[in-house]
Amino acid sequence: MANATWYSWPTNFSNGSSITGIGSFFAYANEVTGGFLGAAILLIIFIMTLFAGMLMGVKRALASSCFITFIFSVYFWRLNMIHPAVPITLVVFTILFALGAKAEGSQY
Repeated sequence: MANATWYSWPTNFSNGSSITGIGSFFAYANEVTGGFLGAAILLIIFIMTLFAGMLMGVKRALASSCFITFIFSVYFWRLNMIHPAVPITLVVFTILFALGAKAEGSQY
């Protein structure tokens, strides 16, 4: 394996730019995966934070995992990796689950 050219970074996107940082790396990886990288990362973040928060109660865990996923979704939306409706939907679900947790009687 002396020749590592197969693993080298791509030097050119279709628009003529190159990978200069983490944002352009994610944009390139999203392009290679056909647009599914952003959604897959958000789904993994949502599931991990949901299971981590299950000790607090289901609705409270759903509200906190929606909020944390919203933070990451704004970043991915700014990179054009996901549709703009995703962060808006996550805010709506965060508010609904927070109100449901409040009505459930848990302190939030």
